[in-house]
Amino acid sequence: MQVRTNLLKELEREFLPAGVAPPPAKKEIPWKRRPSPARSFLILISSIVIGVGLFSFYFYPKGNTTAARFLGLGIPVETVTVQGETFMEIIGAGGKTESAAVMEIRSWVGGKVLLVPVEVGTVVPKDHILAQLDPAPYEAALKLAQAKFTEDKTSFEKSELFEKRMNALFARRLISNIERERATRELNTARVHFSNAAEVFLRAQDNLDHVVIAAQAPGVILERKIEPGDVVNPKEILFLLGSTESVQVV
Repeated sequence: MQVRTNLLKELEREFLPAGVAPPPAKKEIPWKRRPSPARSFLILISSIVIGVGLFSFYFYPKGNTTAARFLGLGIPVETVTVQGETFMEIIGAGGKTESAAVMEIRSWVGGKVLLVPVEVGTVVPKDHILAQLDPAPYEAALKLAQAKFTEDKTSFEKSELFEKRMNALFARRLISNIERERATRELNTARVHFSNAAEVFLRAQDNLDHVVIAAQAPGVILERKIEPGDVVNPKEILFLLGSTESVQVV
Protein backbone atom coordinates (compact mmCIF):
# COMPACT_ATOMS: atom_id res chain seq x y z
CA MET A 1 0.00 0.00 0.00
CA GLN A 2 2.83 2.50 0.92
CA VAL A 3 4.73 1.72 -2.30
CA ARG A 4 1.69 2.50 -4.42
CA THR A 5 1.28 5.85 -2.72
CA ASN A 6 4.91 6.91 -3.31
CA LEU A 7 4.67 5.89 -6.99
CA LEU A 8 1.67 8.08 -7.54
CA LYS A 9 3.44 11.10 -6.04
CA GLU A 10 6.42 10.71 -8.36
CA LEU A 11 4.20 10.50 -11.45
CA GLU A 12 2.39 13.68 -10.41
CA ARG A 13 5.65 15.63 -10.15
CA GLU A 14 6.84 14.56 -13.60
CA PHE A 15 3.72 14.99 -15.69
CA LEU A 16 1.69 17.79 -14.06
CA PRO A 17 2.59 21.45 -15.02
CA ALA A 18 4.08 23.67 -12.39
CA GLY A 19 1.49 25.36 -10.21
CA VAL A 20 -1.25 22.83 -10.96
CA ALA A 21 -2.52 21.00 -7.95
CA PRO A 22 -2.96 17.27 -8.30
CA PRO A 23 -6.53 15.95 -8.11
CA PRO A 24 -7.65 14.94 -4.68
CA ALA A 25 -6.78 11.42 -3.82
CA LYS A 26 -9.62 8.97 -3.58
CA LYS A 27 -10.42 7.79 -0.12
CA GLU A 28 -9.69 4.19 0.08
CA ILE A 29 -12.59 2.07 1.21
CA PRO A 30 -11.59 -0.82 3.48
CA TRP A 31 -12.22 -4.17 1.91
CA LYS A 32 -15.17 -6.04 3.29
CA ARG A 33 -15.22 -9.82 3.26
CA ARG A 34 -18.56 -11.35 2.26
CA PRO A 35 -19.77 -13.91 4.79
CA SER A 36 -19.91 -17.51 3.62
CA PRO A 37 -23.28 -19.31 3.17
CA ALA A 38 -22.46 -21.74 5.96
CA ARG A 39 -21.84 -18.92 8.37
CA SER A 40 -25.10 -17.22 7.38
CA PHE A 41 -27.00 -20.50 7.95
CA LEU A 42 -25.48 -20.91 11.42
CA ILE A 43 -26.43 -17.35 12.32
CA LEU A 44 -30.03 -17.98 11.18
CA ILE A 45 -30.33 -21.21 13.20
CA SER A 46 -28.90 -19.51 16.31
CA SER A 47 -31.41 -16.66 16.00
CA ILE A 48 -34.31 -19.12 15.74
CA VAL A 49 -33.14 -21.11 18.78
CA ILE A 50 -32.71 -17.95 20.86
CA GLY A 51 -36.15 -16.72 19.80
CA VAL A 52 -37.83 -19.99 20.72
CA GLY A 53 -36.01 -20.00 24.07
CA LEU A 54 -37.17 -16.48 24.89
CA PHE A 55 -40.75 -17.34 23.89
CA SER A 56 -40.74 -20.47 26.05
CA PHE A 57 -39.23 -18.58 28.98
CA TYR A 58 -41.94 -15.89 29.00
CA PHE A 59 -45.02 -17.72 27.75
CA TYR A 60 -44.72 -21.51 28.30
CA PRO A 61 -44.45 -21.42 32.15
CA LYS A 62 -47.69 -19.45 32.32
CA GLY A 63 -49.68 -22.59 31.56
CA ASN A 64 -47.30 -25.26 32.88
CA THR A 65 -46.90 -25.81 36.63
CA THR A 66 -43.76 -27.98 36.33
CA ALA A 67 -41.95 -25.49 34.08
CA ALA A 68 -42.93 -22.60 36.35
CA ARG A 69 -41.48 -24.38 39.41
CA PHE A 70 -38.26 -25.20 37.49
CA LEU A 71 -37.75 -21.57 36.42
CA GLY A 72 -38.65 -20.21 39.86
CA LEU A 73 -41.73 -18.37 38.60
CA GLY A 74 -45.17 -18.08 40.17
CA ILE A 75 -47.45 -21.13 39.95
CA PRO A 76 -50.02 -20.51 37.20
CA VAL A 77 -53.61 -20.58 38.41
CA GLU A 78 -56.50 -20.87 36.02
CA THR A 79 -59.90 -19.61 37.13
CA VAL A 80 -62.89 -21.42 35.70
CA THR A 81 -66.47 -20.25 36.13
CA VAL A 82 -68.73 -23.09 37.28
CA GLN A 83 -72.46 -23.10 36.76
CA GLY A 84 -74.75 -25.52 38.59
CA GLU A 85 -77.69 -27.15 36.91
CA THR A 86 -80.42 -29.39 38.34
CA PHE A 87 -81.08 -32.64 36.50
CA MET A 88 -84.39 -34.34 37.11
CA GLU A 89 -84.24 -38.09 36.71
CA ILE A 90 -86.93 -40.65 37.49
CA ILE A 91 -85.77 -44.20 38.10
CA GLY A 92 -88.35 -46.93 37.79
CA ALA A 93 -88.25 -50.38 39.35
CA GLY A 94 -90.58 -53.33 39.48
CA GLY A 95 -91.47 -55.49 42.43
CA LYS A 96 -94.10 -56.19 45.02
CA THR A 97 -94.51 -55.33 48.67
CA GLU A 98 -95.23 -57.78 51.42
CA SER A 99 -95.63 -57.50 55.14
CA ALA A 100 -92.44 -57.81 57.16
CA ALA A 101 -94.48 -58.90 60.23
CA VAL A 102 -97.19 -61.57 60.20
CA MET A 103 -99.38 -61.83 63.28
CA GLU A 104 -101.50 -64.77 64.42
CA ILE A 105 -104.96 -63.71 65.56
CA ARG A 106 -106.24 -66.21 68.14
CA SER A 107 -109.46 -66.71 70.04
CA TRP A 108 -108.98 -66.40 73.79
CA VAL A 109 -112.26 -68.22 74.47
CA GLY A 110 -114.09 -71.05 72.78
CA GLY A 111 -117.53 -70.96 71.24
CA LYS A 112 -119.64 -70.88 68.11
CA VAL A 113 -118.69 -68.41 65.37
CA LEU A 114 -121.57 -66.07 64.57
CA LEU A 115 -119.96 -63.46 62.32
CA VAL A 116 -116.87 -63.15 60.08
CA PRO A 117 -117.12 -59.75 58.31
CA VAL A 118 -113.70 -59.83 56.56
CA GLU A 119 -112.24 -61.73 53.60
CA VAL A 120 -108.70 -62.58 52.55
CA GLY A 121 -107.08 -59.40 51.24
CA THR A 122 -109.19 -57.05 53.33
CA VAL A 123 -107.21 -54.11 54.69
CA VAL A 124 -108.28 -53.36 58.25
CA PRO A 125 -107.35 -50.69 60.79
CA LYS A 126 -106.41 -51.42 64.36
CA ASP A 127 -109.28 -52.72 66.57
CA HIS A 128 -111.38 -53.58 63.51
CA ILE A 129 -113.80 -56.47 64.20
CA LEU A 130 -112.64 -59.67 62.46
CA ALA A 131 -115.08 -62.17 63.99
CA GLN A 132 -117.63 -62.60 66.76
CA LEU A 133 -118.52 -65.66 68.83
CA ASP A 134 -121.85 -66.45 70.40
CA PRO A 135 -121.95 -64.32 73.58
CA ALA A 136 -124.93 -66.08 75.24
CA PRO A 137 -122.96 -68.61 77.34
CA TYR A 138 -120.61 -65.91 78.57
CA GLU A 139 -123.43 -63.50 79.36
CA ALA A 140 -125.08 -66.22 81.50
CA ALA A 141 -121.79 -66.99 83.24
CA LEU A 142 -121.28 -63.29 83.95
CA LYS A 143 -124.72 -63.04 85.58
CA LEU A 144 -124.04 -66.01 87.85
CA ALA A 145 -120.58 -64.70 88.76
CA GLN A 146 -121.99 -61.27 89.53
CA ALA A 147 -124.69 -62.75 91.77
CA LYS A 148 -122.15 -64.86 93.65
CA PHE A 149 -119.87 -61.87 94.00
CA THR A 150 -122.66 -59.77 95.49
CA GLU A 151 -123.65 -62.54 97.89
CA ASP A 152 -120.12 -63.21 99.11
CA LYS A 153 -119.45 -59.49 99.47
CA THR A 154 -122.47 -59.13 101.74
CA SER A 155 -121.42 -62.16 103.78
CA PHE A 156 -117.90 -60.79 104.15
CA GLU A 157 -119.16 -57.39 105.33
CA LYS A 158 -121.46 -59.06 107.93
CA SER A 159 -118.65 -61.30 109.17
CA GLU A 160 -116.37 -58.28 109.48
CA LEU A 161 -118.88 -56.39 111.63
CA PHE A 162 -119.59 -59.50 113.75
CA GLU A 163 -115.89 -60.06 114.39
CA LYS A 164 -115.44 -56.43 115.56
CA ARG A 165 -118.42 -56.76 117.93
CA MET A 166 -117.08 -60.01 119.41
CA ASN A 167 -113.67 -58.42 119.98
CA ALA A 168 -115.35 -55.58 121.85
CA LEU A 169 -117.32 -58.03 124.03
CA PHE A 170 -114.22 -60.06 124.72
CA ALA A 171 -112.40 -56.90 125.79
CA ARG A 172 -115.18 -56.34 128.36
CA ARG A 173 -114.91 -60.00 129.39
CA LEU A 174 -118.49 -60.68 128.42
CA ILE A 175 -117.65 -63.61 126.12
CA SER A 176 -115.02 -66.27 126.12
CA ASN A 177 -111.96 -66.39 123.93
CA ILE A 178 -113.40 -69.40 122.09
CA GLU A 179 -116.36 -67.37 120.89
CA ARG A 180 -114.07 -64.55 119.78
CA GLU A 181 -111.85 -66.96 117.83
CA ARG A 182 -114.91 -68.52 116.19
CA ALA A 183 -115.94 -65.09 114.88
CA THR A 184 -112.41 -64.56 113.53
CA ARG A 185 -112.46 -67.89 111.69
CA GLU A 186 -115.84 -67.08 110.15
CA LEU A 187 -114.47 -63.71 108.95
CA ASN A 188 -111.43 -65.36 107.33
CA THR A 189 -113.67 -67.88 105.55
CA ALA A 190 -115.93 -65.10 104.27
CA ARG A 191 -112.89 -63.17 103.05
CA VAL A 192 -111.66 -66.17 101.00
CA HIS A 193 -115.12 -66.72 99.49
CA PHE A 194 -115.39 -63.03 98.60
CA SER A 195 -111.94 -63.00 97.01
CA ASN A 196 -112.74 -66.08 94.89
CA ALA A 197 -116.08 -64.65 93.83
CA ALA A 198 -114.40 -61.41 92.76
CA GLU A 199 -111.87 -63.34 90.67
CA VAL A 200 -114.59 -65.38 88.95
CA PHE A 201 -116.60 -62.25 88.28
CA LEU A 202 -113.64 -60.46 86.67
CA ARG A 203 -112.83 -63.54 84.57
CA ALA A 204 -116.44 -63.74 83.36
CA GLN A 205 -116.32 -60.10 82.32
CA ASP A 206 -113.03 -60.69 80.46
CA ASN A 207 -114.42 -63.77 78.67
CA LEU A 208 -117.45 -61.84 77.48
CA ASP A 209 -115.21 -59.07 76.14
CA HIS A 210 -113.21 -61.64 74.12
CA VAL A 211 -116.15 -63.02 72.15
CA VAL A 212 -115.35 -60.17 69.75
CA ILE A 213 -112.05 -60.79 67.91
CA ALA A 214 -110.43 -57.59 66.69
CA ALA A 215 -107.27 -56.67 64.77
CA GLN A 216 -104.34 -56.01 67.08
CA ALA A 217 -102.70 -53.66 64.53
CA PRO A 218 -103.50 -52.19 61.11
CA GLY A 219 -102.89 -54.74 58.37
CA VAL A 220 -104.23 -56.97 55.63
CA ILE A 221 -105.92 -60.35 56.06
CA LEU A 222 -103.54 -62.98 54.67
CA GLU A 223 -105.50 -66.06 55.71
CA ARG A 224 -108.92 -66.76 57.21
CA LYS A 225 -109.31 -70.11 58.97
CA ILE A 226 -112.94 -69.91 60.18
CA GLU A 227 -116.44 -69.64 58.76
CA PRO A 228 -119.72 -68.66 60.42
CA GLY A 229 -121.10 -71.66 62.30
CA ASP A 230 -117.72 -73.14 63.19
CA VAL A 231 -116.95 -73.98 66.80
CA VAL A 232 -113.52 -72.81 67.90
CA ASN A 233 -111.42 -73.65 70.94
CA PRO A 234 -109.54 -71.27 73.23
CA LYS A 235 -106.12 -70.19 71.82
CA GLU A 236 -107.02 -71.45 68.34
CA ILE A 237 -105.54 -69.48 65.38
CA LEU A 238 -108.36 -67.78 63.45
CA PHE A 239 -106.54 -65.36 61.11
CA LEU A 240 -103.10 -64.45 59.78
CA LEU A 241 -102.71 -60.69 59.64
CA GLY A 242 -99.91 -58.96 57.73
CA SER A 243 -99.00 -55.71 59.42
CA THR A 244 -99.04 -52.63 57.18
CA GLU A 245 -96.88 -50.75 59.68
CA SER A 246 -93.82 -52.71 58.51
CA VAL A 247 -93.51 -53.74 54.84
CA GLN A 248 -90.66 -54.79 52.54
CA VAL A 249 -90.21 -54.82 48.75
CA VAL A 250 -89.40 -58.19 47.12
